[in-house]
Amino acid sequence: MDPKRAEKLLRWVVGLLIFWDFGLAIYAVGFPHHFQEWIRFPPQPEPLFVRGVGMYWLFASWFQFLGWRTPRKYLVAIQLATWFRISAACIDTVEIMLVPKPWYFFHSMLLFFVVSNIVIAVVQASLLKKMGLKWIDWSKD
Repeated sequence: MDPKRAEKLLRWVVGLLIFWDFGLAIYAVGFPHHFQEWIRFPPQPEPLFVRGVGMYWLFASWFQFLGWRTPRKYLVAIQLATWFRISAACIDTVEIMLVPKPWYFFHSMLLFFVVSNIVIAVVQASLLKKMGLKWIDWSKD
């Protein structure tokens, strides 16, 4: 795949993710009680955790928006969005193990997010590589 096509595909993927994450962010921050009921998260009088996760999605939306505009200029935004996906997969894996059993909808939703975030991170890193960029640079310049 040529670098121009990889950049176009990366912009398309990140563009979709902007709307997905921004929509989830607004829902979680603006309507946390309803969000708790929808995901069947154990009710909390003040859903601070849900609002916090919503803010996390809001930050991801912002990074992705910057990266979507100009991936080469805002490479660090794409890198942060990729790290967001990896950290979200790790956090959700821990949550799956810590949320009380039996298995219910919340566990399934978290598992969906773990798998999708890993796939998205791999796709983003692969597209950056095809563009001739690195999603992480360990070299000391």
